[in-house]
Amino acid sequence: MEEKKQYHILVKALRIRAEHGLYKEEKIIGNTFEFNLKIGLDMDDSFHSDQIIDTVDYVSLIELIKKENQQRSNTLEHLGGRITHKIFEKFRTVNYVYLRVEKIDPPVSDELKSVGIEIEEYRSIENG
Repeated sequence: MEEKKQYHILVKALRIRAEHGLYKEEKIIGNTFEFNLKIGLDMDDSFHSDQIIDTVDYVSLIELIKKENQQRSNTLEHLGGRITHKIFEKFRTVNYVYLRVEKIDPPVSDELKSVGIEIEEYRSIENG
């Protein structure tokens, strides 16, 4: 029986300024959002080939997150869901996505550092 392996690629503390949110001032002046991403995939081929084509380029992941932030969302859930599903759509070798999205210094309380969501999803038959 072959041993099951899970490898991960990480993108940590990516900060992006965007206009997501429900409040009027958020739509005008925006907020800073922090993204932490962990994807799972089989990296056996890249271990041997040392070629970027055999893995997922983290620069491509960062560009995907930046692109999705150009489309405004009212909720972090909507934004995170879009990013997660785009990753599965674009990178067929990815079988797991963990995404944490935090809104830094949200305009609801001076004592609050951030609010956020976490999504953990495995590739299913429905999403390819």
